[in-house]
Amino acid sequence: MISIEYPPFTSNDINGYGINFKLLEKYATDNFKTPYQPLFVPPARAQKLMRTSDWCISFYPPKPNDKYAKFLPLSDEVIKLGLYRLKNYKPFEWQQLSELKNKSVALLRPSKEGPIHQQLIEAKMKLVFVETVEQGLSMLIHKRVDYAFGDNTAIKQTSKQLLVR
Repeated sequence: MISIEYPPFTSNDINGYGINFKLLEKYATDNFKTPYQPLFVPPARAQKLMRTSDWCISFYPPKPNDKYAKFLPLSDEVIKLGLYRLKNYKPFEWQQLSELKNKSVALLRPSKEGPIHQQLIEAKMKLVFVETVEQGLSMLIHKRVDYAFGDNTAIKQTSKQLLVR
């Protein structure tokens, strides 16, 4: 089971390995014939493993248009992706990424850039790669980047409440 550190969804440091593994366990009880073992690796290595080796199941997304991969939703909950910034009194409003030109954004390190990376590059944003979402949020708190890329649950996973969505 290829996975990355992405608390609270997947983490080697959480009892039961996180929310996704608990959901998978419910599904596996009825549908799997053999047990699975989590393999936690950095994002770039997960991407490489999925491109270069045989794999059966992963919480890391496969390459786009992989005709052999099948997405299996384990929950109806919708996870939104977006940018975090330091708390500010001015509203955080923008219509196009290009309005954030020359700003830096921390996001998970890939082995190969995907569609999200390409959109940020085309907007002329500076990409700063990290190994965990928490690392990106920490860089933001310490003013080493202008934004951190994450999902709508990332803030709940850090004790640092200096950010707003």
